[in-house]
Amino acid sequence: MTAAVIAAAGQSSRMGEFKPLLPLGGSTIIARTIQTLKEAGAAPVLVVTGYNSAVLEEYLAGQDILLVKNEEFARTDMLASLKLGLSSLPGGWGRVFLGPADSPLASPKTLTRMLAVPARAVCPLCGGEKGRPLLLDREAAAQVLAWNGPGGLRGLLDSGALKEVRLETGDPGVLLDADTPQEYQRLLDYAKEALRHPQ
Repeated sequence: MTAAVIAAAGQSSRMGEFKPLLPLGGSTIIARTIQTLKEAGAAPVLVVTGYNSAVLEEYLAGQDILLVKNEEFARTDMLASLKLGLSSLPGGWGRVFLGPADSPLASPKTLTRMLAVPARAVCPLCGGEKGRPLLLDREAAAQVLAWNGPGGLRGLLDSGALKEVRLETGDPGVLLDADTPQEYQRLLDYAKEALRHPQ
């Protein structure tokens, strides 16, 4: 069983608007992120809320996902939310996707390709650049839970302590997020183009 943890606790300070609920292709960023993971077979999907948690939890009510709140969202980083999510998953999973709520456009086919790689950790690339989400087995997830070094999850990957397989996907969606208004516009433009040319 492959689970998924989505970090959606941040304050969206660089974006200036609440990123999970920004419109995207007739839906929202968070809904598209969840849909992509479910299409790839992820279950359960757990969303870690924090900032604007009541609004987000109301929006996600009835969507067959798990929710947990990072009460320390104002003082912690995304890694803390991912750790909370990992610790809150019910048992039975063998691998888990980890990623932020504002990176919704990786193709489900890309995630399926990642699942076919027999590795403890799989990181998707596009043009040699690291993207999201990350796929971990239970041993690698335990390393994430134990990591207290600098740089958050990126710091763990850069340290070399977590041996990842890097999979070149050719999928620009793994690189796109909505940290700033300019990046959100690129997200919207890519989503429109993908609708016109699904291949």
